[in-house]
Amino acid sequence: MRLRSLNSRRTTFEMTVREHVEALPEVTVRDDTRAVGLLASETGTVPVRVSGVVLESSAGREEFPADAVIDASGRFSKFSPELERLGVRMLTDQRDANLVYLTRHYRLNEACDFPQAAGLPAAIFGDFLLGALPADNRRFTVTFQIYSKDKAIIRALRDPDHYQAMCMAVEAIRPWVDPARSSPTGGVHGFGQMDSFWRQTVVDGEPQVLGLYFVGDSCLRSNPKFGRGCTWSTVAAHMLADLLAADLPAEECIRRYEDGLGAEFRRDWLTMRQIDAATETTFEIASGRRRATATDRLSMKLSALVNEATASQPELFREVWTGYHGLQGMSDWMRKPRMWPRLVRAWLASGRYARQRLLPRGRPGRGELANIPAGDRSPPRALPRDVLRASG
Repeated sequence: MRLRSLNSRRTTFEMTVREHVEALPEVTVRDDTRAVGLLASETGTVPVRVSGVVLESSAGREEFPADAVIDASGRFSKFSPELERLGVRMLTDQRDANLVYLTRHYRLNEACDFPQAAGLPAAIFGDFLLGALPADNRRFTVTFQIYSKDKAIIRALRDPDHYQAMCMAVEAIRPWVDPARSSPTGGVHGFGQMDSFWRQTVVDGEPQVLGLYFVGDSCLRSNPKFGRGCTWSTVAAHMLADLLAADLPAEECIRRYEDGLGAEFRRDWLTMRQIDAATETTFEIASGRRRATATDRLSMKLSALVNEATASQPELFREVWTGYHGLQGMSDWMRKPRMWPRLVRAWLASGRYARQRLLPRGRPGRGELANIPAGDRSPPRALPRDVLRASG
């Protein structure tokens, strides 16, 4: 048995880990210290061997020798330029998500419960997504996912009053944010610059740097909406700890580590990147920035069908979200023959579900989202039927 998934508030998880680490007798936490450079061989040949770090604190600079250096400094790791100067060649695979999240926190009023919902408590449209996520202590969040080029909409939704009005205008989310049920606990928080990223320091089977290991977002990451950051970082850290404890030669250790990352995470990472690319394409079509191809239409039809089916087919919902939460591969449900008849069943019943309002589809227009006065809005643009279906 080993770790597959974590489910916790980020701050709670970090506080718990911090308290545990500080209690370990062989660990010293230096809050006032930054790693500003690497101690490394400068022979002009690879592999470059890292033997420690240069530290900077209020007391000045010092050199700290180490048998192994772990870079867990996140997406803004600063060691890449130094490694490139030393001749280290690294393979990086990166794709911007081109999405922006705008989130607000809410608290249930006294004697109120979370609303009931079929499937996800979310509304998925061609040009935006809005979802509610229950948390502990009667709290929940509401998040808009917006295409990064929709600047006017992003700017307008940063206003808390407009944000609340637009949440109320989305039929599926209205019960969550109705003032009779809940109250906001703060303002609107934005988050952008998300991407998919994968770094390898073993190129064509040959390690380029020894004694240095990237862990967490400095090594690989995906769109935070998939919730893999802490989980993947922790799994990778345990994987590396086991290899270091085995006292392997440095060349063998880095090969096994990066091979292990690929075997453990690569397939899901690629699936997540494909989902981001498909989402961006749908946003571009829905906002009039590109025309839909036949492939685009087919992809949007399947996506819309899966979204509808998860609301009406409980077993399909469980399979899809078991993968989403990391307990199986994200696309594993597609390889299970019993799932496809459920998709067909949902497709055949889609008209009846619409009449029953199983999936509430009411939404504001794009002009409303951007807070453009009614008299200044352009006439609604006719969207392709596939986008309308995906948008509700």
